[in-house]
This record gives sequence, C-alpha cells and structure tokens, in this order.
Amino acid sequence: MYAAFADPSLATMRGMMNAFLYDGARYGDDDLMLQARVDAWTSRPELDEARRASENVQRDSLRSSLPSRFRSCRCTAATIHRPLENALRLFNYLPNSRLVLFSQCGHWIPVEKPDEFVRYVTDFVQHG
Repeated sequence: MYAAFADPSLATMRGMMNAFLYDGARYGDDDLMLQARVDAWTSRPELDEARRASENVQRDSLRSSLPSRFRSCRCTAATIHRPLENALRLFNYLPNSRLVLFSQCGHWIPVEKPDEFVRYVTDFVQHG
C-alpha cells in the first residue's frame, strides 16, 4: 500500500491488489479496474498529504491517541476489516461494535463479496 501511495502506477497498484485481495492476481495491467484505481489516485494529488497525515489505528496504535478516542465512542459501529488482527483491535477499541468475518475474502470486501456486503450493511443501517 505504501509503495502505491508513493508511486501510483500499474505495477504498484497490482502489488497492492495482490496484497489486499484474496485473489489479487486476477487483476492484470489490462484490467480496467486496476487502471481506474491508478487514475483515481493520480487525479487528486492534493490528497497525498491527507493520506500521509491521516491517523491509522493499525500503523499508529502505539503512538496515537486514536485508541483512547475510539474507546470513548458510544455509537454502534460495524467492523468490516482485514486482516483479522486489525479487525479484532478495532472491535476491542469500539465498545458498541460488531465484527463480521468473510471467508475467502481480502481487504476489499465490497468488490470481492458485493452481495454479502450489501446485505450486511443494509441490515446494519436498518437495525443498528
């Protein structure tokens, strides 16, 4: 991911897809989605600084105030995340959260399991 942030290209985006997705190898240089991701990242250079400055609970948990701010959150939250260790960390930080796990699925759940994702999010929004 950090290589793609630093140099958004087909090669770095392909590497990110291989790391993020259960079957990232299915995205080749001729894949329109892969090129669309590169285009999306390169079309908004002003977002580079925002990405670098954003807090990240996985990356920054030891040096961040983010975990303590999460613990004070009383809203109901759905934790849909990967990898499992990070999902559990978020789940534990948010006192009113639910955790849903998807098998044979990587980080990009809406792309890899769109029907299941939509069903779960719709149910969560409707019923909390």
